[in-house]
Amino acid sequence: MNNFIIVLAGVAVMLSGIGQVLLKRGALSKRSCFAEYLKPYLNRYTLSGYCLLSIVTVISIYVLQEMPLKLFFPIFISGNLIVVVILSYFILHEIMTYRKIVGIGIIVLGILVFGL
Repeated sequence: MNNFIIVLAGVAVMLSGIGQVLLKRGALSKRSCFAEYLKPYLNRYTLSGYCLLSIVTVISIYVLQEMPLKLFFPIFISGNLIVVVILSYFILHEIMTYRKIVGIGIIVLGILVFGL
C-alpha cells in the first residue's frame, strides 16, 4: 500500500463529510407550498452533496482494491464523524459542546491505538 492510496482515503473522508454537511444544509431550506416541498431535494446544496457522495463511492472502490477493508472502514467512519462535527460547527453554526470535543478526542485516540 503506497502513500497515494492513504491520501486518497483521506480525500474520501473529507469529501464524504462535506457531502453530508451539504445534504443537511439543503434539508434546511424553507417550504411554503406543494412545489416548495421539492426544494430540499432539488436545491444546489442537496444536489452537490449527492454528487460528492457519488465521487466518494468511486474513490472508495479504488482505495479498497489496494487497502484492506478492516483498515479502511474504521478510519473512514471515525474520520467522517470528526469531519462532520467540525464542519457543522463552522458551516451550520451548530454548538460545539464539551461532550463533542471529548468524543472527538476519544475517536482520535482510538485511531492512534488502532494504527499502532
